[in-house]
Amino acid sequence: MKKSISILVPTRNRPQNVKELCESIFATAEEPNLVEVLFYFDIDDSHIPECLEYFKELSTRYTDPIKTIIGPRLTLSDYPNKLIQIASADIFLNSGDDIRYKTQGWDLSIIKAFDNYPDKLVLVYPDDGFFGPQFASHTALHRNWVECLGYFLPPIFDFGFADTWMFHVSIIIDRKVFLPVLLEHMHYSRGKSELDNTYQEKLNKQNFCNELYSATEYLRDQDIKKLQQAIKSFEQKEKNTLNS
Repeated sequence: MKKSISILVPTRNRPQNVKELCESIFATAEEPNLVEVLFYFDIDDSHIPECLEYFKELSTRYTDPIKTIIGPRLTLSDYPNKLIQIASADIFLNSGDDIRYKTQGWDLSIIKAFDNYPDKLVLVYPDDGFFGPQFASHTALHRNWVECLGYFLPPIFDFGFADTWMFHVSIIIDRKVFLPVLLEHMHYSRGKSELDNTYQEKLNKQNFCNELYSATEYLRDQDIKKLQQAIKSFEQKEKNTLNS
């Protein structure tokens, strides 16, 4: 079945988070059978069997709700890039296992936002319960955007900054849309969860990623130019069609 939205989720040693995330996604989606959740499990995650058993039960309630990759550990921002390779939808939503979907009909809101842009070259982001419209901590992108840049996220960051990268690019090209739908980030830094080993491992890499972001401004400039050219090309095709 062709899906409307593919949700991309890296997870590690958090079986309860996996279950709570899925329950919130499908309970609040207006069209749950048109949503799929794609999980990447590190091969050394001891909770994989428990999660796979849960997915079997979930498939009795919804149509093809889950896809999985079990593989080697990657940099944090590269997981979504691997997951889109098995996605059946054209809209990709980056999520964490610590997100809880709170607003009913969030899926239709995202789809409608892309429908307002014929070229689909726009970054759509929900309310994460902290930053609101000020920052896109998790984003939805269309396949057109991903194919233009060659990735969903720059695959080089193991702590933050990939979201900063994409938000910066969207601001410069004036293609960002905030949606007042709550996909709450239950992050430990907001007092909404515990600081576990999965958080701590990434936190230890913060300083390196900060330096890496500063050193890669030229690559963000390249992304900006690629998207601007793609937008212009689409507009020109539209004009040619109208004039023919």
